Amino acid sequence: MNLKLVEHLAESTVVATQPWQWPAVRACAAKRLVFDCADDWTSLIPTRRGIIERLERQIGVEADAVIAVNADLESRFARELCVVPNGTGSELLSVPSVARPSGPKRMIYVGTMSERFDTQLVRDVMTRLTDWTLDLYGPCAYAGHGAKPADDLGDLISWADGRIRWHGTVVRSRLIPLIDSANVAVIPHRQRYTLGQDSMKLYDYAARARPIVATPGLQRGTERLTAGIFESASAADFASNVIEAAGTSDEALLPLRVWAERHAWPERWKQWHRAALMGAGQ
Repeated sequence: MNLKLVEHLAESTVVATQPWQWPAVRACAAKRLVFDCADDWTSLIPTRRGIIERLERQIGVEADAVIAVNADLESRFARELCVVPNGTGSELLSVPSVARPSGPKRMIYVGTMSERFDTQLVRDVMTRLTDWTLDLYGPCAYAGHGAKPADDLGDLISWADGRIRWHGTVVRSRLIPLIDSANVAVIPHRQRYTLGQDSMKLYDYAARARPIVATPGLQRGTERLTAGIFESASAADFASNVIEAAGTSDEALLPLRVWAERHAWPERWKQWHRAALMGAGQ
């Protein structure tokens, strides 16, 4: 290995973001080794659960710090985690929020399409909300499907006969007009896939002061929203909450924007940087 590189590593912090990167990171002889746990990898790759859990236990022993968006996964690493909640990009806060449209009844979902997205729940909700549409923005990341939708998502879109549209990946610079054009923003996630999560879309929707209808279990990583979010334990609740959310005044939704401003990415970066360089409690 190049001598200058060795000397540089000896004074560096090296961060792994996926469990299988850890053996290489551990071997690099850096001054400080950090693992940034952005997901519950065992739920995303269940066929590799045993290997991933062994790596997580190893990381728990060897890492100088383990960073996560909430403390759900402490038992996996058998140590205290440095909790750094998610946030929203400053670009979504750069323009003041605007009044919701008075036209078509439109829901929006912004985020990666995967097994986490509850297609059966959405079908049941759309059956109840026959005059609503739902636009989906984000890449597909279903196991074994590459960048294509899984069968259940494809079936849902076909069943909806134009009322559900998947638009694929969208750059963040386009999110403001897309979110602003919706009456209600939704997060219909299967709860078993929310472990270890702190959904960025929650922050993005709040930045644009759009009411949020979501399945339970989303607000574990940070200061809880107290206005503008409607948790729904069933399809009937979800559909009812969409209607209630749509009727909420724009003024009543302004606390969402204030909440998002407290959790913008610059603030998150300061917390993450402190955790990566110094660990928990610093």
